[in-house]
Formats: sequence, structure tokens, C-alpha cells
Amino acid sequence: MTVVVEYVILDNMVINSLLLYLTAITLRLTPKWRLVLLSAGVGTAFALASPLLPLTGITAILVKLPVGLIMVTLLEMNARKLALKYVVFLLYTFCFGGALMGLFWYLEVTAEQALSFNYNTEIPVGAVLLAIVILAWLIKAGINSVYVRRAGACFLHKVSVTVNGKTVQMQGFLDSGNRLTDPVTNAPVVVVEADVLSKWFNAEESIKLLSGKAYGAHMMSIRSVSGNGRMVVFSADKVEVDGKPQDRVLLGVSTKKLEKVFGAKVLLNPLLSL
Repeated sequence: MTVVVEYVILDNMVINSLLLYLTAITLRLTPKWRLVLLSAGVGTAFALASPLLPLTGITAILVKLPVGLIMVTLLEMNARKLALKYVVFLLYTFCFGGALMGLFWYLEVTAEQALSFNYNTEIPVGAVLLAIVILAWLIKAGINSVYVRRAGACFLHKVSVTVNGKTVQMQGFLDSGNRLTDPVTNAPVVVVEADVLSKWFNAEESIKLLSGKAYGAHMMSIRSVSGNGRMVVFSADKVEVDGKPQDRVLLGVSTKKLEKVFGAKVLLNPLLSL
């Protein structure tokens, strides 16, 4: 087999850069591409030199471990969170390694050839690298999803609302932008999706409520980034947030799909006693 140096350099630079980038964003670090490329270059230089070393099997893997440590150190040019960076880098290395070994197996490339990058295949190297980039993109999307959910969980609360003698348990999102206050009663307004009304009222009762003709409902003017408008507000029999009773709270009805944006059908008011 012939070692194509350009392929070795391209493969290693792309893979190493992606591994380092994923390591950085997983630990909420700000990756600097000049350091990412420098670190990836160190790993690539070792990959170029490794065929010249009499190393095989476990010995070859053990020799590569300190190289990975040097790479993650160069990622930030300091030892901050070094152990954690190293562990995450190794986990991603094994993840990518397993994916690549599966791909090489499908291409009928032996493990020895794959580990030494001494492979010939009719599949263009660009196609292999594209598969690697797609895998990295999927991992990044997963990381972002986890962090978004974690951030959102800090603002989610258990809400219990009793209206018309019926209690409904829902999840509420504490929206710092929702500081609506009813000008008539000066009470804070908690916004709920319109479809929640069906849990408290039948169709006829809901129409009366939305027209402001029942249950003490009335219209109030609102202002938002999308413009000015009007919202129906009415009183609840009881409102609890995380088991804590709330006094003087009004419910405002929104026709927007709050759950799609906030992950909850209720927008809590920061003026509440939470």
C-alpha cells in the first residue's frame, strides 16, 4: 500500500480540529481557531511520523495518549480544566474512531490499514471527510440541545391553577419579559395558551369569557415587541407555583402557541412571589 501524504495531512487536520472543537464547546470554552489548528497540527505531525516508528497494537495507542494530552493543553495554552479536557477529548476520539472503523469495515479496509492511514479505496477522500463533518455536526447539535434544555429548566416551574372549580397542573416558564400588570386591579398577569381554557370551560363558556361577558373577564391593552394589542384577563380561584399560593393574580389569554417557544403553556410573571 502507498501512503498518500496529502491524504494523511488532510484527514488528520480535519478530524483533529473537529475533535478539539467539540471538546471546547462541550466544556463551554471559546475555541480559538489558531490554537485549534496549532493543536491539530501537532497531532498531524505525529501521524506523519508514526509509520516510521516500530509501534503496533496497544503500544501504538499508549504512545498516542501523551500526544493527546499535549493537544488539549495547546487548545487553550494553559492547564485549566486539563484533566476534564483530556477525558472529553479521549471520549470523542473513541467515538469518532468507532465510527471510522465501521466505515472502513464497510469499505473492506483492514483495521491495520485504517490505523496507519495506508488505505486505497474507490470512495473519494472527500466523501469520507464529509461523513466525519456530518457526524461532528450531529454531535454539536446534540450538545447545543442539552445546554438549551438545561438553561430552560432553570426557568421552569410547576403551576397549579384552579378555575371554575377545576384544577389543572401545568408547567410554567418564568418569562423576565412578561411584566404585565392589569391597570384595573394592579395585579400581575400570568399568560396562558387559549387552548387551556377547554380544561376549565365548555365551548359556550369559553366564548362568553373571551367576549368579556362572564367570570369577571375584561380586556386590557398590552404592548410587546411585535406591536400593541388587547388581551382578555380574568381571575382564577387559586394559583400555586411550586406549591406556593399566589395572591392577586390574573390570567391573560394568549392565542399564540407558547409551548413551541417556551416549552410551557404558561408564562409566569416575575412580579409573583416565587
